[in-house]
Amino acid sequence: MKKPVTPRLRIAVVDNHELTRDALARLCADWPHGEAVLKACDGVDYEEQLATVGAIDLVVVELQMPRRDGYETMKWVREHQPEVLILAISYSLTDDMVYHALQAGANAAVEQSIVQADLMACLESLRTTGYYTTPMMMRQLDHKPDPNSLLALRKKLTETLSPRELVYLNEYIKEVSPSRKSIAGTMNVKPSTAESLRKNISAKTGARTRLGMFIMAVRFGLVKV
Repeated sequence: MKKPVTPRLRIAVVDNHELTRDALARLCADWPHGEAVLKACDGVDYEEQLATVGAIDLVVVELQMPRRDGYETMKWVREHQPEVLILAISYSLTDDMVYHALQAGANAAVEQSIVQADLMACLESLRTTGYYTTPMMMRQLDHKPDPNSLLALRKKLTETLSPRELVYLNEYIKEVSPSRKSIAGTMNVKPSTAESLRKNISAKTGARTRLGMFIMAVRFGLVKV
């Protein structure tokens, strides 16, 4: 009697670097129990692609991305896809990064430089047990996050600004500086509303100019340069 074939896990890779995204997708495809069915540049792209791609079993999420970063992406997944396994991945992981990744809903967190054999072991452990433990993850049981860390400051900033203000900020500081009228068109709001958003951001953050807002966004990790 033939042994029943176990369905392969449908994997999504979310990373804003195309080469890294493709490399991770290939590694996941080499795992006998999985297949990469979705590649997204950030959490918003991931959400938009789900409409056509369908169900996902496991998502590999880079923590440091513009627009919707890994932490916000994992929170979204936990809210809308509670059954999905989440593997957080990033270069130069710190205790604070791992702590916040686990708080956001990650089942595991590993370095981007993980060797293939260890990545395969991680994926297999996630498939069979729902988690993968590393010494850094175990340290988070006693870890107290730094209130002045980049992640804590960014969290404070994102809680200070409304979702629409964050959208405006990301549009306003783009490399090719758009006019307020064009931002209003992109956001589907009146120019006067866009101007009110700019003034609100300025009042809340103290950043008075586009350059000031750009520097603030870079400092708090809202954008990458």
